Amino acid sequence: MNSLASLFPQALIVWWATANFLVANKDEHYGIITALLFFLAIFLLSALFTTIALTIFQKQRRKILIFSYIVLFAMFLTPPVRELLDPFIRYRYTLLLMLTISVTLSLLLIRLVTNRNFILTISIFFLIMASMPSFQLLYFKMNKFFENSNQPAGVSLKGSAVIKPNVYYIVLDAYMRSDILKQNLGFDNSDFLNFMKIRGFINNDKSYASYPWTIFSLMSTFQMDYVQNYDTSIWAKRLESKTFKNFQALGYDRYFMAQSRGIVPCPTGVSCLGGEPKSDRFFIGRLGTTLIKTVPLLEDLLLYTVPDRFHYELNEISDLNEVLSSFEPKNPSFLYAHILMPHSPYTRDKNCNLVDFRGAGDFKSFRWEVRHKYLGFLECGNKQLKTLVETLVAKDPESIIILQGDHGAYFTYQKYTGDDGMPKPGDEPWREAAMDGAYSILNLMRVPKKCSNLPYREMGSINTFQMVFACLTQTRPDYLIDKTFSMDHEKKEINLIREKGRWLF
Repeated sequence: MNSLASLFPQALIVWWATANFLVANKDEHYGIITALLFFLAIFLLSALFTTIALTIFQKQRRKILIFSYIVLFAMFLTPPVRELLDPFIRYRYTLLLMLTISVTLSLLLIRLVTNRNFILTISIFFLIMASMPSFQLLYFKMNKFFENSNQPAGVSLKGSAVIKPNVYYIVLDAYMRSDILKQNLGFDNSDFLNFMKIRGFINNDKSYASYPWTIFSLMSTFQMDYVQNYDTSIWAKRLESKTFKNFQALGYDRYFMAQSRGIVPCPTGVSCLGGEPKSDRFFIGRLGTTLIKTVPLLEDLLLYTVPDRFHYELNEISDLNEVLSSFEPKNPSFLYAHILMPHSPYTRDKNCNLVDFRGAGDFKSFRWEVRHKYLGFLECGNKQLKTLVETLVAKDPESIIILQGDHGAYFTYQKYTGDDGMPKPGDEPWREAAMDGAYSILNLMRVPKKCSNLPYREMGSINTFQMVFACLTQTRPDYLIDKTFSMDHEKKEINLIREKGRWLF
């Protein structure tokens, strides 16, 4: 019994970490059992190592127990400390700092805690620590329950659906507009555009994204309104956004295909596609990726040894084509697919041969010197898109098909600044071209003939679903004024930089 009691503080520490994880990811549709098993495994490993140490060094019981508590606590504290310090301090210094704190606290407690009830004292401390995120989680769950029970069945629309074609919204990550591809990178995309024109696609050839970052760009598209507050947690709510609720209200089934395989479960009422790993190698899904970040060095170890399986077993356009070839929905359906092409990692060359990007150092980069890899990946993607479009047009000729970039690419900005981060406005002569590269997007739409007057050349991604729902209900769309915003990560600010067709800097 004494041995079991001595492990109780460890159990409280692990629960503290578990509750913190669940609170931090409360809006995600994670499998909670998987998360609980992960943290249970950590507890069992910690208990095993502690028991072995106690068996070998029986006379040092108090020191070993106190050291095990503090080290376990510091281990879970290290990732958030790293997030707070990054990018101002190197990771190895963070680890060294936390190790120093662990040893110092352990020595201090060994000196201070000399009574027999030290386990009870430490247990009370960690019980108080664990109670805070536990109450936060309970409060969120209760609010969520009442929110769902009081939520109206649908979102206000101008009318019911007059026509109900299937709607395919295919996001092509970082796909720049063709005129900007030519202007900034010297790439002629006319062959691809001609192919799409022949098959009935309208090219909104002056289109811009509202934001240079996927999270805010797509959330504004799905909410059909501009995002004003810098809040990255909104990304978890994209499948419960106004667009998805509108489709539900119109009687549509809803589907989602994520950019990577092994994706987390979809929310109730949305079906996930393309989630199964295709490789027989060791694979860690998105939930596993997030869990692993809670343990220092584990993420770095996996990135070094199996980066292609840890982060990047990607769904490609060819995978989407495979899914859609056998897609036979019983009801009108909305399908949103997010494909990480031509965005890095540039996993294929222009002939669609696989590229080994491990250890290349540019697998997640818009650096000027790797622009040829972006263009090669784009050429391969164009080939796959042609096959996909032929499949869809032949199989579902009356459907609405949207091929759209979520933002552009930062190559021109990086060329002049050397900064691989998010572009910022300025007064230099090259700045406008750089911002065009970052914000201009491919925006191709194939719609029923009675809706062909709805798209317009300057249509930004913000008005995508205003157009779609106006088409379905045969009503007049309430288009928003096309605006563009810059993101300041350090200040966590969103600032207007483009409106009514002109830059404001």
